[in-house]
Amino acid sequence: MSVTAVALHEAASQRYLNYALSVITARALPDVRDGLTRLERVVLVSLNELERERPGRMVPTAMLYGRDVERIDITPGELQRVLARLGARPSTPSG
Repeated sequence: MSVTAVALHEAASQRYLNYALSVITARALPDVRDGLTRLERVVLVSLNELERERPGRMVPTAMLYGRDVERIDITPGELQRVLARLGARPSTPSG
């Protein structure tokens, strides 16, 4: 095994570029395999978590909105549009 001398600035610069590219790829670009946007993915992840926390019970939209606001900047109108695109139906109170 041989050791090669590399300038610290050069090594750090290359590693930072690799890291930045991985962050852009993982977070900013939509994944074309499923056609979902990042916002839609955040909503689905939040919904999945809330459904696990509340087994057998419906998740109120306000609760879902509160969880989403913790993760991403979204307005109530945007959440409604995302839910409509994902095919969610508004729940009606039973009784």
